[in-house]
Amino acid sequence: MDTVMLVTPPGASTRLSGTSVLARSLATHGDAFQYRVLSPPDAPALAGPVALDPVYRGGSLARSARMLGRVVSGGGSAVHHYFFAPHPKAVRLVRAASVLARRPTVHTIPSAPATELNPALLLFADRTVVMSESTALTFASSGAPTPTVIRPGTPVPEAPGDPRAARERLVAADPTLGWGQDPVLLYPGDLSFSDGALTFIEAAGQLAKEHPTARFALACRAKTPHAAQVLEEVNRRAGQLGIADRVHALGVVADMASLLAAVDVVVMPVDTLYAKVDVPLVLLEAMALGTPAVVSDLPPLAELPILGDGVLQVPRSDPRALAQRLSALLADPSSWAPLGAAARRLVIDHFDASAMTEQYERLYREVLDA
Repeated sequence: MDTVMLVTPPGASTRLSGTSVLARSLATHGDAFQYRVLSPPDAPALAGPVALDPVYRGGSLARSARMLGRVVSGGGSAVHHYFFAPHPKAVRLVRAASVLARRPTVHTIPSAPATELNPALLLFADRTVVMSESTALTFASSGAPTPTVIRPGTPVPEAPGDPRAARERLVAADPTLGWGQDPVLLYPGDLSFSDGALTFIEAAGQLAKEHPTARFALACRAKTPHAAQVLEEVNRRAGQLGIADRVHALGVVADMASLLAAVDVVVMPVDTLYAKVDVPLVLLEAMALGTPAVVSDLPPLAELPILGDGVLQVPRSDPRALAQRLSALLADPSSWAPLGAAARRLVIDHFDASAMTEQYERLYREVLDA
């Protein structure tokens, strides 16, 4: 059985980075190939025919050097599959290493490149994969070859989440939450690049007047100085709006599955997905548990309502429109279960991890047979 080497960014967290989670999900769902996943030494073991290759140790330069060395040596793999957002320096290094390795290559680009970059100059692999039709159009419009679209996949639980049991687990871990039966809206998005957190908190200020029991949670990593500043601004605005006691900045949540099942709506009103995944995995995980979603009209996210029900859309960077949409939802709790069931069906039909893996394994066979 041929082996595929999966190469994610050397500094990416195996649990929190969307690209790393996606690569590990691919490896565990594959059955036509074996997988070697370049990882840090403390990466959790994976089930199935998967070998973890602990090359990501030491400082950033050492991790990158070990990664390039493993690529050049071939690593006993028939295909090299890269997962990273391309930028010119990284592309030059990986292109050179791939030439020396003489292996077929696949490159998955998680989201549209920065607007100042020419997409045509970021391609190096035998096959390039993107995760949305909108990003494929970005490449095609630049004159680059149209990439293959393989949507991100997430494991789908056998049954929807149990909100009551999920809240009990969260309160057991953190008794200060005290949500009771109050409706809870969750923003689990970016702080570094997007205005989503600030749009969410401004909408919360408007919602609180009409729905005094509503609570607003944010599950975000403040992983850069700018992100920490944004979080400070969120808390400051919550105080100014008089809702500080109803805003819960949770940071990194250990039991994210329980949180996604416990909330009533997951909200993603972002104006960019730069450095993220075109359809964030946390959004798909929530939908797979039966949690309704409200997203912005950013092109990758705008594809979701076209694919199925269970996802409502609002204009990006528009707190008033977001508040109006969420207010209508909160006023009609009987709609939550049908919306959640439709969101779960959308994931099953279009974003299932097993279906994603089948598409990638067909692609591996194509590059090997070429």
